[in-house]
Amino acid sequence: MSDMDRQELLGKRILQNCRNELYLDFPYLDGAFASLEYEADNSIITIGTDGEKIYFNPTFLLKQYIRGPETVRRGYLHMLLHCLYLHIFMMPDKEIDEWNRECDSFVEELIDKSVQESGSCNLKKRRFNENGTADVADDSFDDHTLWQRTAGQASGGRRTKEKWERVLAYTSQNKTGTRSRAGTQTTSRQEELDEIYRSRYDYRKFLKQFCRLREEVELDTESFDYIFYRF
Repeated sequence: MSDMDRQELLGKRILQNCRNELYLDFPYLDGAFASLEYEADNSIITIGTDGEKIYFNPTFLLKQYIRGPETVRRGYLHMLLHCLYLHIFMMPDKEIDEWNRECDSFVEELIDKSVQESGSCNLKKRRFNENGTADVADDSFDDHTLWQRTAGQASGGRRTKEKWERVLAYTSQNKTGTRSRAGTQTTSRQEELDEIYRSRYDYRKFLKQFCRLREEVELDTESFDYIFYRF
């Protein structure tokens, strides 16, 4: 296996690990997490998504993860929210740089809100500039030029958008159903989606239902056939 192949494999494992860690904090995003695959791409400098895959520069991803795994976890969720809120399919009605900043600011505020309410350190904001020094004022992580790749595909782009519209509906309905059982209501889809990013669930309590200290073996007299032992 070449060094390039090893870097790609390691990069995919990093993203898979980040996805699993995020899932523990945001279980209602399961449909969104399942909608993105991973692919190494040395033609880009950083990382980005077109709604079908997360394309990453292996060198960039490895360096970011070494400096701080929380940066990659936050960046993963950052890209996921761009897809979930259909940012990558919208045609900007303003200068492209301003549009990118507004989209980034929107999803970063959502993440900040979830961090404040949950007290989680898994999504601590930490950005790095080209010199490798911390720059917490910079919200940029992903390459938005990949959005143009999706917008430029007629049928493919439409199918990808329809996929994320279904994921959005599923995610909203999934959380709404849980909230209805708790006897609470909201007045808008925005509030429903905001609730998604605050969701936490302790799976240890769920798994304890299946825990047994030892296996209890008993004989089923109705299905046990002695004829084989008579030979």
